[in-house]
Amino acid sequence: MEEALEALGFVRYRDVGPEVADTFRSRTGLPLPPDYLAFLAYRQPPVMPLLYRFERAGEEWEGCVDEFGHIAPHADGLADLAGQVVRTPTGSPLLPVGGDPGGNWLCLDLTCGMVVDLDYGSGAMAPVAPDFASFVRRLRPEE
Repeated sequence: MEEALEALGFVRYRDVGPEVADTFRSRTGLPLPPDYLAFLAYRQPPVMPLLYRFERAGEEWEGCVDEFGHIAPHADGLADLAGQVVRTPTGSPLLPVGGDPGGNWLCLDLTCGMVVDLDYGSGAMAPVAPDFASFVRRLRPEE
């Protein structure tokens, strides 16, 4: 994943140790996926947005991330990471990790590590990638 991040312009700027995942688990009872923990050490690239493809309701969509949360230059504090967890009406715990210009969230489903697109208007979730590292490998710059 490190190579894919660097190719997109992400720069490692801090150390994020296992204590972050330990604190997260102690506060939520949920694991923080190791690939996402590694991502938290990076700074967002200067050229955004980044695009990705996924399917929603049987149709192919192009998603867009214009801001990642929990990394610089935006809100990069990790002390309240557990406080960011939201629950869907079905009870799935989600950690928002990014957003698009239209208000949709890109989230980690903490029950399985899957990356999902959460539509802000309908609340519908669509799977994007089986894990965060796979998601990073799908990202590409806007042309």
